[in-house]
This record gives sequence, C-alpha cells and structure tokens, in this order.
Amino acid sequence: MAEELQELAKSIVMGLRQAEELARQGKIDEAKKLYRDLKKKALEKGLYRGFVGLFRKVERLISG
Repeated sequence: MAEELQELAKSIVMGLRQAEELARQGKIDEAKKLYRDLKKKALEKGLYRGFVGLFRKVERLISG
C-alpha cells in the first residue's frame, strides 16, 4: 500500500512538472487536461493537500 502511494505521488509530481512545462510552452489545453486528471487522482487518494503548492503553481500558469 505504501509503495503504491509512493509511486502515485511520484507520478503526480512528474505530471505536474510536465503540465507546468506545457503551460510555459503555450500548450494550455494540453496542460489543463493533464492538470485535471492529476488533480482527480490526487483527490481520490488523499494526496492533494500535500501537493497543493504545486497544483496552485500550475493553476497560475494555466489561468494567466
């Protein structure tokens, strides 16, 4: 169980970094889609609060 959560957390962080990079490249639609999927996974497993700073950083890039 712990290893499963670790792998999920790692994939969320990597995905958020990818979404951040997509947003910086101007690929906002792709970044939004990836962001929504990652947020859904994080909320389902209770990991959202731990990564809220990263999620908000990507939100700022996507929205403005």
